[in-house]
Amino acid sequence: SDSPPAHPPPCPPRHVAVGGTFDHLHAGHRLLLATSAHLATATLTIGVTSAPLLARKAHPTRLQPYAARAAAAVAFARRCARGGVEVRAVELRDPAGPAGVREELEALVVSGET
Repeated sequence: SDSPPAHPPPCPPRHVAVGGTFDHLHAGHRLLLATSAHLATATLTIGVTSAPLLARKAHPTRLQPYAARAAAAVAFARRCARGGVEVRAVELRDPAGPAGVREELEALVVSGET
C-alpha cells in the first residue's frame, strides 16, 4: 500500500526525537542535536542511552555518567532550539525508546550510527 497517510505530519514537525550515547559531546553529536533542535517546533526529546545498554560498548567504564551526558546534550540542544521549544532528556532503556511508544512524535532524527 503506497498510498499517503490519511493525516501527514506537519512540516516542520512539532514533536521530534533523537537518541544516542552522547558521551563527551563531539562535532557529530552537536550536528545531530542541532539538526534535531532546528526541526522541532514544540518539543525535542533526547533519548540518552542508559548504562545497561552500554555494557557491550568498548571501555564502558570510561563513559561519562548518564546525568552528565544528558545534561550536556540538553544544554547544547537548548542553545540551538527555537524559542518556546521544550527540550528534555529521557533515559533509553531499550533500543526503541520513546519512538516506539509515543504517538505524538512526528520526526525521528538518525545518523548512520543510530
